[in-house]
Amino acid sequence: MVPLLHLVVPSILFQIASTSIPIPLPKVGIIGAGAGGSSAAYHLSQLLNNNVEIDVFEAASVIGGRMATVNIFGNEYETGASILHPRNKLALDLVERFGLDQRPHSSSSVTSILKDSEFVFSTSSWTILTIYKILLRYGFDFNKLQAMTQEFIDGFENIYELQDKGLSFDTVELMLSAMDPKLLNLTKSEFRTFLEENGYGEGFITELVQAITYVNYGQSTSMHSLVGHISVAGAENGLWSVQSGNKMLAMALLNNSNARIHFNTRIESILAVPSGSAFRLSTDRNGQVALPGTYDKIIMAMPWSEQNPIQFINFLDQESVIEAAAALYRSRSYHRTVATLVAAKGITPKYRKWVDILSCTPNFFTSISRVHPVVLTRSERVPVFKVFSPEPLTDSQLGEIFEEIHQVDVSDWWAYPEYDRIPPPLPSFHVLPNSIYYLNGIEWAASAIEMSLISGRNAAIQVASQYAQTGIPPTKRRKTEL
Repeated sequence: MVPLLHLVVPSILFQIASTSIPIPLPKVGIIGAGAGGSSAAYHLSQLLNNNVEIDVFEAASVIGGRMATVNIFGNEYETGASILHPRNKLALDLVERFGLDQRPHSSSSVTSILKDSEFVFSTSSWTILTIYKILLRYGFDFNKLQAMTQEFIDGFENIYELQDKGLSFDTVELMLSAMDPKLLNLTKSEFRTFLEENGYGEGFITELVQAITYVNYGQSTSMHSLVGHISVAGAENGLWSVQSGNKMLAMALLNNSNARIHFNTRIESILAVPSGSAFRLSTDRNGQVALPGTYDKIIMAMPWSEQNPIQFINFLDQESVIEAAAALYRSRSYHRTVATLVAAKGITPKYRKWVDILSCTPNFFTSISRVHPVVLTRSERVPVFKVFSPEPLTDSQLGEIFEEIHQVDVSDWWAYPEYDRIPPPLPSFHVLPNSIYYLNGIEWAASAIEMSLISGRNAAIQVASQYAQTGIPPTKRRKTEL
């Protein structure tokens, strides 16, 4: 818990009356109601004992951001961020705190790997047979990979103790280094090269590992090694989701934050108030449609890139600082991933015996899987499948995969950053020091629900610490000597 300062003037020093007068509460504007924005709102409210006014602005009509579901014949299906790891401690703690239920991640008993147009490997519904097939094709590389992943998670878990102590970090690099210096070093090497240097076989890298990176991030093993490790962790056993959808976690966080939620409000620009110590938000690129109210702090909790720019207006004295931050994100882009949910009688003979399918080479799809409702409201009329692809599927492509299609729902996402190269120095969590924070900067290390929850908590600790340092009291009223 971060200590908060109280401004108290002993009345014994003055032979005058003391009168209690109201003072404004700290005001924070948060842009985005996904995992990061909801985490920031909740943890800030907790740190300041609810003595803070928080407005959350969400471009969509629902909470959750990329944790989203769609309705097909009366049942909800996860279409966005759908999995959590059994060692995601922050998510686990929050789910328990809010009384939410876990749902084991559903997957087929058989998974097959497609390489170009040939199926090169498939698991079995018999565990012992799967182990035999893995050893036969890949030797002990899979066992090495599991051990490597557990060692990685051991270092990653240090963040929980650091945040419990009230520590926060100004940059992504500082956070990773504090967790474990090895984690920062992983961002400086290509995942494929890392695996080769550690003795993994060519077939194992280009087939099994690359199938995992394609299904989790739509990208090859040319990604940097940190995000490669997190991708591999996302293929382990024990994966889970929140009952009724992962968006329920964001909803619980915001419901327990006392924040005001403003739906269908896309923030296009941030305006500096002439005093220089407050900010306004606008739904217009030129700042002409400013929303009511001013804020002491702004937390940006949405993807910021060339595909999703935001304008900064009237930052005269801080123009160079703002431009440097904006230029960094204009040079980066997010990866397009299309999630297509298809209610169909079944799969065509070409693919039927192989579902679930992971492609390890460029294809018109990266994966095909049978999915199940986040909670079964009514019996499924027909099976529902999810297809990940780099572009929207054509009718011809859908017809190649499915028989007797009943419903198609398409979610076209800028889902996560492009990890096609080793990143330049990882970004700061500050756009303007101590005033405007950008928590999605952590996505350039890796994009995952837990990463966003951690970054939201980091922003909350930093904002609460700033209020403590500037002497803004966490109480609704204070005594002022007259």
